[in-house]
Amino acid sequence: MKNFLIYFMALLFPIYLFGQNERTIVQTFIDPYDQLEVQTDYTLEAEAWREDYIRLYTYVKVGEEHGNVLKKLLVLGRYDWQIKGQTLYMPKIDKQVLLNNSLVEEEIRIKINYPQNMQLLLPDKGQGAF
Repeated sequence: MKNFLIYFMALLFPIYLFGQNERTIVQTFIDPYDQLEVQTDYTLEAEAWREDYIRLYTYVKVGEEHGNVLKKLLVLGRYDWQIKGQTLYMPKIDKQVLLNNSLVEEEIRIKINYPQNMQLLLPDKGQGAF
């Protein structure tokens, strides 16, 4: 029985480590807007829906060697969205992240669900399938 538990734990350990380098962050903005401009350079999918609020899904993946760094970046709010005026943006995303003099590679994709009666102004670049 003891050997079985050791083998079982050995199988689960790599699965646990595999999921540490990617996250999906969900944010909701309740305030209704007539028009909102999105500022981002990342892959973006926008879809109108019947709800009266904005829902943002930000999918973030970093290299496997930087899994612990992702947790810290989440705590620091690197991938948090803000609305200033009528502009929706991520204020902390412009700065590069260096770890041991090497750039932390990030894959970021964004999905936005917005109310049907709202006009969403998207950037010309970065649009695609989620």
